[in-house]
Amino acid sequence: MSRKTQATKDQNKLKDVCSEFEAVFLDQVFKEMRKSVKMGNKSPLIDGGMGEDIFKDMLYSEYTKVSAKNNSIGIRDMIYNFITEKRG
Repeated sequence: MSRKTQATKDQNKLKDVCSEFEAVFLDQVFKEMRKSVKMGNKSPLIDGGMGEDIFKDMLYSEYTKVSAKNNSIGIRDMIYNFITEKRG
């Protein structure tokens, strides 16, 4: 494999890892935001309990993954640029 091909693979992997980091960060932010919101009307389909908690965790996890991949808030790019500059 040529150096250029390997470098491109490494860059793509780094971008993926930076996106994953941003998703984890956003997941933590969303969890804290959710704690601060009082839900008035419960859904009749999922009314409290562990099932609702699991559903919400999965839902917000997907929100953060999609957000980090498509509509990055800039953390991904900042980390990527920082690491590539340090590598030289």
